[in-house]
Amino acid sequence: MAFTTRSPDGRSERRIVLDLIRDRNMQPGDLLTYEDLCEALNRGPEERHAVSQAARDASDRLLVEDGRVLVAEARRGYRMAKASEHLQIADSRRRRAGRQLKRGGDVVEHVRLDELTEQERVTTTKMVVALRQMAAVVDHVRRRQEAQDAAIEEVRRRLRVVERRTGVRRPETIDVETLESVPEPAP
Repeated sequence: MAFTTRSPDGRSERRIVLDLIRDRNMQPGDLLTYEDLCEALNRGPEERHAVSQAARDASDRLLVEDGRVLVAEARRGYRMAKASEHLQIADSRRRRAGRQLKRGGDVVEHVRLDELTEQERVTTTKMVVALRQMAAVVDHVRRRQEAQDAAIEEVRRRLRVVERRTGVRRPETIDVETLESVPEPAP
């Protein structure tokens, strides 16, 4: 089937959404409503799935081109995320990926092998192993990240204790020259 566009000017729906975002000079926190998207894409409200797909496609391109991402706001539209939200968005996607890998493994692990050909059984077995290994790697990375987060939080807690006891407050940012000028503690 040949690629066809819905717009008279030949732009893809992804490009229409990107152009809408850029024409509005959207900033982090700004909302692009479903109504605005439906109007721009010449789609009705009953076509929300297609509108959402165009917004997700545009968000993927926006991330690569501008370092910005759109997040769905239930029953409202898509909001441009703040840079400070990207880590949380990435973690949410990582969690979903882990769940999807587990579900994919479950689907092929619990298939009725007696209904498969020998080649399909071999392929299914390899797929189970591959999906389980991927899920294990994702789980390992998650546990490692949680341990690092806990260690960082412990350092922050200890720093707050030191600040409270000494009355010395750390600057909000520390440049390399400042850090290098601090004398080493005596052993």
